[in-house]
Amino acid sequence: MSPRAQKIYWIEVKGPEPRVILKNAPRRGARFLDYIYNIGKVVLLSNTFTVLGKFDYFNKRLHLRGFKKIIAKPKPKPDILVLLPQESTKNLEYDFSKRELFNYLKKIASLDKKVLVYFSSNQLLENVFEELASFSAKEKIDVFTQRGLRGLRQNLEDFLKARRAVFLISGFAFDRLIWKIPADIFVLVKLPFESPNHPLIQSRIQELTNGFSEYTIKQAVIKFRGIFNKFQKSARERSVFVILDKRITSKDYGIDFVDSLSGVSIEYCQPSKLVDLIKKHFRWGKLP
Repeated sequence: MSPRAQKIYWIEVKGPEPRVILKNAPRRGARFLDYIYNIGKVVLLSNTFTVLGKFDYFNKRLHLRGFKKIIAKPKPKPDILVLLPQESTKNLEYDFSKRELFNYLKKIASLDKKVLVYFSSNQLLENVFEELASFSAKEKIDVFTQRGLRGLRQNLEDFLKARRAVFLISGFAFDRLIWKIPADIFVLVKLPFESPNHPLIQSRIQELTNGFSEYTIKQAVIKFRGIFNKFQKSARERSVFVILDKRITSKDYGIDFVDSLSGVSIEYCQPSKLVDLIKKHFRWGKLP
């Protein structure tokens, strides 16, 4: 193999029986649209192309030329309440402790609803699954995950049949199967930032003046909006989107994530009030 200067190469080791995989990707973003410019017109359909209401970042990443933005009339959306944690005092710690996280998830799981919990970390998912397993047995709550001997498909089918159930999901399973999981409550445990230690990310940000603001935040906002849109497409008529990451309210860049949401009710609240607000939304509808 002859390496190319405009690509970054790295090795990944995956699986319980380790497999070594050589991967590569364009260093500065793919010019994959170049070969279709001679066709004449190309239509790209997505509502996650913008960052802060502009196409500048998307245009720069894909090297687009001469494109026009057309806004289509959106379809009616389900009644979604977005809940954001906000401490009453300045808290320098943006993470909930594992114990706090477990307690909030247990309280949400105790509601008579179908709950989908999204994790960026597979390790944290496994830890939470073990913690909820013993709790759910006592409370008669079904807890499912994307892994297990029963298989992902069977777990999904059982989740849809259950009255009170929690589904823990991350990674490829969410990207491929979210549209099959209508849920009442969606819990986003962490904002979807890419790992800064990944070779591809390091390569793409090292030539920027400020890699965090010019690349990392914008990529995370696009991912965040994509996650929300996928939930929105499969959400029930009335549902709740909970974010358990304090950075969305404690960091200056948090407003970029909030502004990417549209057509929903947004409520800032103390974490201790999350469950009460969820109950109120389902019982009496939108909050005043």
